[in-house]
Amino acid sequence: MNKKKIVSSISAAGFLALLSTTAVADDKSFPGGVCFQTGTSGTLARFGGSILNSSSTSELSVQCPVVRDNPAQTFAANQIAFDVFDRNGAGISVACNLCNEVGTAAGISTSCSSVVTSAAGASTGVQTLLVPTPPGNLGGAQYSYATCSIPRSHNGQFSHLARVWFNEP
Repeated sequence: MNKKKIVSSISAAGFLALLSTTAVADDKSFPGGVCFQTGTSGTLARFGGSILNSSSTSELSVQCPVVRDNPAQTFAANQIAFDVFDRNGAGISVACNLCNEVGTAAGISTSCSSVVTSAAGASTGVQTLLVPTPPGNLGGAQYSYATCSIPRSHNGQFSHLARVWFNEP
């Protein structure tokens, strides 16, 4: 009888351990400071791990590398997010998306998520922009990156990209 209880207890513990490991989220977070400028408009500056546009005349375009453990898995709605500070009071919003790319015999195939934008008008606090439509899955060999447009400064206020984060399936 004691052997049955021990075996039952071990089996139950193993089952619970399996449940707990499959339910763990695989969150990834990348500071805006890993991003780099694309193009020549805007002026990239770094502050406290974030990036900002110090130009008062043009928007800044950036790309941000992201690393995935399970690139073959497909993102669901609202699993990708951008934390931004939109301090442009002239109505220009921060705009971001996430893209997947894969090399093919014909060249590079790209699939990007819907573009998400910050609320209109200047805001003092962080805004979390959730991506409702994720990029298409291009298979296990795909790599991912984020793109953002950071508005010009306005009245001495700078918009920031603080971080890119996602819950990887």
